[in-house]
Amino acid sequence: MPKSKSEKRKKTKNLTVASTSRWLRRLTSDMMLIVLFAAVGILIARFSVQMFAAERLVHIVVSEFVTTSPAVTDNAEELHTSIYQYIEGMLNREAAYFDALIVKVDTVVNSREMARRIGEEQPGDQAIVLWGLLGEDSYTPNFTMVNPPRGFVSADNQQANLIHDVADLQGQALNLATSTLSVAGFSIGLVHYWSKKYQLAINFFERAFEQDDSNDALLFYIGNCYYYQKEYQLSEESFRKILSLEPEQVAALNNLAVANLAQGKQAEAIEILERGQILDPTSSAILVNLSVAHRKNEDNDLARIYLEKALQIDPENSIALTNRAVIASENGNKLYAIELLEKASQADDAPVATFVNLGQLYSNYLNNHQKALAAYHEAEKLAPQDSSVALGLVMVYLKAGDEDKALLKLGKFLENVQSPAIYYQRFGDIASDTGLLELAKSLYHSSFDSDPLMISNLPRMAEIDYRLGKSEAALQGISTYLKFQPEGEGLARALELGCVLAYNAGQYSRATDFCRRAYLNAPDVKVHLTNYVQSMLGAAGSDKDTSAIPAIESAMAKMDLSDSLRSRYLAEIGNVYLNLKDFEKGIHYYRQALQSDSANHIAQKNIFVATYNYALNRQNQRDWEKALSLFEEVSDMTSSKTDRALIIYNKASIYQQMGQRKKAESCIDEFLAYTSEHKLNDNAEIRRLLTSVRQVEVAVK
Repeated sequence: MPKSKSEKRKKTKNLTVASTSRWLRRLTSDMMLIVLFAAVGILIARFSVQMFAAERLVHIVVSEFVTTSPAVTDNAEELHTSIYQYIEGMLNREAAYFDALIVKVDTVVNSREMARRIGEEQPGDQAIVLWGLLGEDSYTPNFTMVNPPRGFVSADNQQANLIHDVADLQGQALNLATSTLSVAGFSIGLVHYWSKKYQLAINFFERAFEQDDSNDALLFYIGNCYYYQKEYQLSEESFRKILSLEPEQVAALNNLAVANLAQGKQAEAIEILERGQILDPTSSAILVNLSVAHRKNEDNDLARIYLEKALQIDPENSIALTNRAVIASENGNKLYAIELLEKASQADDAPVATFVNLGQLYSNYLNNHQKALAAYHEAEKLAPQDSSVALGLVMVYLKAGDEDKALLKLGKFLENVQSPAIYYQRFGDIASDTGLLELAKSLYHSSFDSDPLMISNLPRMAEIDYRLGKSEAALQGISTYLKFQPEGEGLARALELGCVLAYNAGQYSRATDFCRRAYLNAPDVKVHLTNYVQSMLGAAGSDKDTSAIPAIESAMAKMDLSDSLRSRYLAEIGNVYLNLKDFEKGIHYYRQALQSDSANHIAQKNIFVATYNYALNRQNQRDWEKALSLFEEVSDMTSSKTDRALIIYNKASIYQQMGQRKKAESCIDEFLAYTSEHKLNDNAEIRRLLTSVRQVEVAVK
């Protein structure tokens, strides 16, 4: 084939291949980045369990004395002081309030009314009232309670030992304090419990239990404390002790199940909760936690059913509303989720999760920054150091374009954090998601500087470099990360990104290594095998190496390919052989490509190029019959008048070399007539061949 035509063919072939490469680059990059960004999910919907616990109360220790005559008023005041000092010595006085009220002579004592009145006067809802009738020579100490803690049973009046010796005020104080130590210890322990000082609470509960081991409510709260300290096994043991004494206590069954859920024992938790449901079918807490257990088992349908049952019983249950909203949101019903969360947020006991999830939906779905900030600020009041709340606030500030407030919030949050590296990284993820790439990279650097062992920052920084157009820096970052031989999600992210970066940089062999490792690391992820095949094709083409072709075909056999995609891959293999001038194998793969998709434009063009060049090759090798057969075949592959004219000319040349003069002359006549009929004289190559033919004719004449 003449040189100019060969150059034209080469140019056409290369454009076709280049077009395929651009398609591959676009497809691979888009698919990979979807996987990568999906893996960066920062704020996760929060699903909450529901534990039984006493009402939130401030507990008060008070004292009041009734005197029989004004003469003993001083004794009453002295007795009060002695009791106060003794109890203060035995118990931590924190949150325990004392009040001495001296009642006039001959007042009739009504302990319940006294307790109610004193309780109302104090800044709390519960009172332990230490009171007594103090005469000139005798003293009768008593105590009573208003709103006793859950599980505590007390009579209206509880009388301590009678004391006759009025002069022995210290002894009287000791007697009265000892008789009420369990009550006071329980009360102060509950103050610490609601202040989230769980170890202090445990200390008081255990000392109170030593005084009164019949009060299983103490074990109940000890179990709760251990749960909140994440000592789940100890929590479980406390609730099992209660159930050994009272097997049908639904509250203990519920909290035992919650402790099991925290340890990943869903089956045991479900069995326990189902027992609780039989005992109390109206317990919304049991139903809520059954939904949590089934959600942990990835059964959202059952989780939803139990939540709806809970809401039928208790329509205002904030935890049930919040968890139902999470499922609704995941199912795409965002507006219904918002409606549920807004209803839950009206409850006094709405959990932090209510406001966190509401803030996410306001921000991400409604794009309402003002409402999102209001929701997160409510969450912040409940949990000032909750990382998801801080993350949410930073996210909203960044989305609203207020980078200064975001950084200020980050700084304040990190002031009270022992290990800031993980939070720098999470805030970096938020900045990355909102497109603040330089800020994200700075935060990742801060995270890595705070903890050089957090190598998961390296692929994140590489991803930022990639998005900033710094592909070489990104590749370098990925390579550095892989030297640490990482595992898990970070490895998958790095290999995926390395595959894309190396491929787009034209480093196909390097891309093949990344993509192969990504596939071996997660063989069930379809995109990994797809990228592995495409990178092997790129490497085979650039290196002109067919050794990977069997591996490519083997991988293709494992893939559920569409006819169109299979055809594209086969055409790529054909291109490899075409570049190696192995025209026969190239033709074989182009034919297979066209069998899968007859509309494959690349295969249509390149099978013509391969067959034409194969015909020329056979002509040069003096394989005349094969060359003629191929020229006949290739003539049907093109509609180009110029191509067909050249084919006729080459056939004439073959007949001439075979010594078949008449056939050669016939082809030359056909060539002259065809070029004249279709006015091909404007083509420089055709004009050159026409001149050559006429010179031959003149010479013959």
